[in-house]
Amino acid sequence: MIEKLLLTIIGAILIWFVKEISNHFIRRYRLKAGLISDINLHIAGAKEQKGAVKILVEETAKVGQKLPFPISYNVGQYSFYNSIQKDLPTYLSKSELVKVIKFHQSIWELDVSINGLATTLGLWERDNRELTDRDIRHIKKRKARIDSFCEVLTSKEIGNINDLPDDYRQVKGVETVIEEI
Repeated sequence: MIEKLLLTIIGAILIWFVKEISNHFIRRYRLKAGLISDINLHIAGAKEQKGAVKILVEETAKVGQKLPFPISYNVGQYSFYNSIQKDLPTYLSKSELVKVIKFHQSIWELDVSINGLATTLGLWERDNRELTDRDIRHIKKRKARIDSFCEVLTSKEIGNINDLPDDYRQVKGVETVIEEI
């Protein structure tokens, strides 16, 4: 009788253990698949934003002219990433975790950079300001910083987390935008 009880307990523990391991791998697979989809959406967005900024800076902003329309931009909310952030250490390796965090930090910095450019242009449009050579140089420097983010973030197709960029040194720092008065 005790042997049967012990075998039943051991069998139940074994079934529970196999179920938990299976659930872990299924969750890990789903989390990674969702993360890759989200990352690819951000990359597609970065490509679009780069094109929009190019048109805005190169075709709309001209010396001696005023901006023809109001400009605004909102920094993204990253709802999927924020919802899974607490689970990442459980399901990703350390190197994968570092790549995902660096990628999202760079996407956020790209968003902030675009928001900064849009805010500056929006203020100039509101003030009905005629753009000077200095203004154009300034926004072209901001565009170059935005372009550098986009180049790194969109440099290759992402099929898995290990395809994310390791090196973000090509991104131009904020000091490249600042000009002494």
